[in-house]
Amino acid sequence: MAKKRTVRVLQAVRIDDETQGLAELESNSFWDVVMGMLRDRPDGEQTHFHAGHHFTGVYQPTSLPREPLLYMAKERNAEDLPSTWGPTRQGVPLDLQIHEPLFVLPIHGTPAIAVLGTSGAATPSALGRWLTTFLDASRHGFSIELHPVLLGGREQKLAAAIGATRLEIAVEASKYEAQSDSHIERSLEAAATASPALKRIGLTMSMGAGRHSEGDLELLRGAQRLNGDDSLLKGETTLLLPTEDGGFRSEFLDLVAHRFTHKVKVGDSETSLSVETAEPALREAIGAFMATDEFRRLSVAHG
Repeated sequence: MAKKRTVRVLQAVRIDDETQGLAELESNSFWDVVMGMLRDRPDGEQTHFHAGHHFTGVYQPTSLPREPLLYMAKERNAEDLPSTWGPTRQGVPLDLQIHEPLFVLPIHGTPAIAVLGTSGAATPSALGRWLTTFLDASRHGFSIELHPVLLGGREQKLAAAIGATRLEIAVEASKYEAQSDSHIERSLEAAATASPALKRIGLTMSMGAGRHSEGDLELLRGAQRLNGDDSLLKGETTLLLPTEDGGFRSEFLDLVAHRFTHKVKVGDSETSLSVETAEPALREAIGAFMATDEFRRLSVAHG
């Protein structure tokens, strides 16, 4: 029986190393550049080491010659296999190297991608770090992150917000790894370091109705960047948005619930995910995404 999996759509964004400001990429050629550079590498691949693992990006042709796929392999030892592998783990040499696959298909004309992988595959933050290293972006004063595309014009609302009255964040401690120096992530990291036995770490901030400051915006940017992390369990905020009469109004936003995802049926186990099974699933999800206003906005902005 085919297994249901979730395809996510992520948008590549640029983070200025000095100001930590977030900006959309200026050109829709970003993924063309990445794939072209990877294609021209020896053997069409590049390996970088992050957070205790080797991540290898491989240029992979698809059924459409002009739309290659990025295969991202996360290297693991057999002794790290999750318990869900059950009997298949028995008799496997513990020094055997196993690759957890993530399949990345760029969405033409936008800085967005569709991604599909196993439960232990590279996270969006790990993919962003691989891209930053591969492009030598730090030498030019910036880094790359992958943020989920939000439905219903909520990206624009986040950008337009003048503050917030409330922000609630929760992460799964075992999966959490700080990826920025934001106030939110420093607080989460302090809690995780203080008690390694924690299963869930939460922050609740109330700013008070009718008041706003630059600090509120910094907290919102931190939450937005954290939204790309697989560890995020909850990300809710009440935004303050400007009105035409010079005042402001409040609006609730759920960062987790409003992310674009698409369920697909592919393979029947963790080990059956391959280029041949992943490509049609990714194209199905991209077709669904192309029917959204978010796709049209990204196409116009970067076309």
